[in-house]
Amino acid sequence: MHSSVYELIGAIYGDGHIHSTENRITLVGSLEDYYYYTFYLKPIIEKIFPSVKVCIRRRNDRNSYYLSFESKDAFQKLQSFNLWRDAKDNLVLPFLPNSRSLKLFLRGLFDTDGSLKFSKQTRKINYYPRIQYAFKESQFSQNLGILLSRAGFIYCCWYDKRDKEYYYQISGENSLHRWVKTIGFSNPVHYSKYLYWRKFGYCIPKSTLSFRTGALNLKIEALL
Repeated sequence: MHSSVYELIGAIYGDGHIHSTENRITLVGSLEDYYYYTFYLKPIIEKIFPSVKVCIRRRNDRNSYYLSFESKDAFQKLQSFNLWRDAKDNLVLPFLPNSRSLKLFLRGLFDTDGSLKFSKQTRKINYYPRIQYAFKESQFSQNLGILLSRAGFIYCCWYDKRDKEYYYQISGENSLHRWVKTIGFSNPVHYSKYLYWRKFGYCIPKSTLSFRTGALNLKIEALL
């Protein structure tokens, strides 16, 4: 199977759901994820499963995009990566045989369910980078740090009892540069934040993808 399957597995671990009775896999993202879904993730799925038809639709009532595909063959192959139906509280660490599969998995996971934040610390601008994951409690979320350590990153982790979520955070300028070099971003939402920060030395909280690409004088397609 094509190595890109590990990036797809990461994306499904992040924002995916497998139907309880049908062989349908669905990913749900924000409106800004349209470009990532359409021009990056969809071609990957079609490369891995050539006979699969990928559907992308907008849900105006939820301000989100849905990407879905249905295939018995695809479902059976995904099961070998410990992806099962319904709730994600039974997720476990996937088997990742080498460093490339690890990096692709972490990229897909971050592109769908990670966040790149910039805090002020002691300054008046949001300059200090933080790469963050947050997942509902499961065997996978409890042990995600194992994968981050394998990839060479120092992280902090805490559990939020109210939300019942595990948080993982990788902080600092050097860590962000290393992430870009070794893991990378495939989602323009994250990559544009990095490029904006690299050019201006800070990133404006809650800025839009179109604002950042406009300030960088880039087309969104150039970030894919």
